[in-house]
Amino acid sequence: MATAVPTQSNGVKQPTSRKSLVVGEEFARAVSGRFRRHGLYSGEQFRQDVLEPSFAAGVGLDIDMSDVLGVGSSFLDEAFGQFVADHGRAQFEAFFTVTSSTHKYLDGDLTEVLSAAAAD
Repeated sequence: MATAVPTQSNGVKQPTSRKSLVVGEEFARAVSGRFRRHGLYSGEQFRQDVLEPSFAAGVGLDIDMSDVLGVGSSFLDEAFGQFVADHGRAQFEAFFTVTSSTHKYLDGDLTEVLSAAAAD
C-alpha cells in the first residue's frame, strides 16, 4: 500500500522524506542537452528518471551539481523548467533544492529558468 503524501492547505504536496543526490556520482558527470535524442544524460532523462519518480514517491531531493563538468541552459530548462511547467514552482520548491559549490552561475540561471517556466 502506498504511503499518502502530505498536502498543505494550498494544495502543495510535501515530501515524506528527503535524500541527497550528488549528480556527478549518481547520474552523470557530463550532463548535456535537452532531449534524450540529443544523447545520454539529457535534461529530459534527468527529469523522467530522477525528478518525476522521486516526486511520485514523496521523496524530496537535495540536488548537488558541484561535481558535474558544466550545466547548460538546455539541460536546466528541460529538467527543472519542464517540471515547473508540469507541476508548478511551489511544488518544485517543496521537493527539490539545487546547489553547486563550483558553478557560481547556476543559482541565477536556475532562478531564470524556474521563473520563465512558471510564467508560461
